[in-house]
Amino acid sequence: MDEIKLEISKEKIFDIKCSIAIGFDTEVHSSQNIEQVIGNAEREMYKEKLLSKRNYSVDTIQGILKTLYERNPYHIQGNGDDRKVCRDVIKK
Repeated sequence: MDEIKLEISKEKIFDIKCSIAIGFDTEVHSSQNIEQVIGNAEREMYKEKLLSKRNYSVDTIQGILKTLYERNPYHIQGNGDDRKVCRDVIKK
C-alpha cells in the first residue's frame, strides 16, 4: 500500500498533487459476514482519508494558486480584481 501511495503522490494534474486513500480488511473465518468485512475496509479508508485531508488541502490550494498565477501573471503584481482573474482563468 505504501508503494501505491508513494507512486500516486508523485503524480500531478495542473500542478495539483494526486492522493489516494486505501482501506482493507481480511476475512479470517468463513463464518464472517462479507458485508462486515467490506464495511471494516471502508471505515479504514475513510479514516485514512481524514488523516491525510489537512496536508492534501494545503497542497491543493498551493497548486491552484500556482496555476492561477501562471495563467495570469498580471495577478501576481497585485493589480486587478481577484474575482475577475478567477473568471478569466475558468473561461480559458
